[in-house]
Amino acid sequence: PDARGLAVPNLLLQPLLENAFEHGVARVAGPVLVTLGAHLTEGGRLMITVTNPIPLTVSKQTIEGLGVANTRSRVELLFPGDATLDLRLDAESARATVRVDLPARPMR
Repeated sequence: PDARGLAVPNLLLQPLLENAFEHGVARVAGPVLVTLGAHLTEGGRLMITVTNPIPLTVSKQTIEGLGVANTRSRVELLFPGDATLDLRLDAESARATVRVDLPARPMR
């Protein structure tokens, strides 16, 4: 609820969710859970997360394709020195998480 009304750059989420499905959901058998979340941090920043399952054999090089790379570049261009995109793989839980940290700005 604290992130409602905050601006998210156009088409920021699409490539991240496509990546989650292409490199995660499509390669895992059985039911899966993909989560998309957003919240306002204590520091007043917008934190967006996409978490999805991954095969146990996946590597960061395999999953960090054009979608993640292009989105990271876009975030850096839109918010020079003031935003990050981080991809983390957790082999123990067999999940990947992308975190995008942006300045919190109200929608216009």
